[in-house]
Amino acid sequence: TSMNAKDQRKVCDSGFVIIRAEERNGKPIIKCKNLDSPDNWVTLRSDFKSKAERNRYMKELLEQDFYIED
Repeated sequence: TSMNAKDQRKVCDSGFVIIRAEERNGKPIIKCKNLDSPDNWVTLRSDFKSKAERNRYMKELLEQDFYIED
């Protein structure tokens, strides 16, 4: 089950960064919610050349303790 907005806020308030892989106008991006922006998704990174590159970066982030995937 995915988290609702209230759950996401609690997670962010605990110091975690929630990340989500998406496409914007066909381009791969990563959006996040964090302590500074617990209620709105903001673009974390959007300069990927391919979905594969984005997915590798997501994997690297998720290997760190404080990143979790939505």
